[in-house]
Amino acid sequence: LVGAFGAGFIPTGSQDPYALRRAAGGIVKIIRAFGFSFSLDRLVKDSKWGYGSERNFSPETEAKLKQFFRERLFFELNLKPGTRDYEILDAVAASGFNDVSDVLKRFEELRSLAGNQEQKFLRAAKIVERTGNILKGVKEKIANEVHSSDIQEPLEKDLLRIYLENESKFNERIRLRDYSGATCLYGDVFYEPVHRFFDQVMVNAEDAKVRAGRQALVKKIYSLYASQIADLSLVSGLK
Repeated sequence: LVGAFGAGFIPTGSQDPYALRRAAGGIVKIIRAFGFSFSLDRLVKDSKWGYGSERNFSPETEAKLKQFFRERLFFELNLKPGTRDYEILDAVAASGFNDVSDVLKRFEELRSLAGNQEQKFLRAAKIVERTGNILKGVKEKIANEVHSSDIQEPLEKDLLRIYLENESKFNERIRLRDYSGATCLYGDVFYEPVHRFFDQVMVNAEDAKVRAGRQALVKKIYSLYASQIADLSLVSGLK
């Protein structure tokens, strides 16, 4: 696949003379069957050097190959655009596609949670959606860290405290690959405090320092989940 893409033999439309879709689909089938966990980025890099040079394999070509694998995964799972399962996998892939086995595990756990404990799933999804929507409208660079000196209002202080008290608990579930447990924890911990915060606090305040602190706090809460499990703001019909 790397050799073909590097040589410019990239499938388009119905044209796939070298059966590259079948080859990529075969890789996805093997990963699903045996649960092999590995870095797709590393495998592609190693494969490039197998040809003795990276000359013909640009970052753009690598992006096309990864997108190709992504499309094959949706195809192998027989997911149709517009369905809840398709949107969940889309959300999972948006948070990271480097380990396909882990993508599949996150997808299966979230799909099961959405089917069996929908309210737990929706609570977490709504937090990601609301925090993500705030961040989309911000044009300036948002800090990655929250400085307590920038946090003044009782509600934002309370939200920061809740975040700090639960960050390690959430990340421990991530470490154990307990994605449904992490999702339930995220929803249970943040749902009500986040809604109170947004309903009563102006995030984009006129004071630059206050605004920066609140935006950084929102980013922390959003990224805690969306960067590790799934960007559930991509799931439609949230209530």
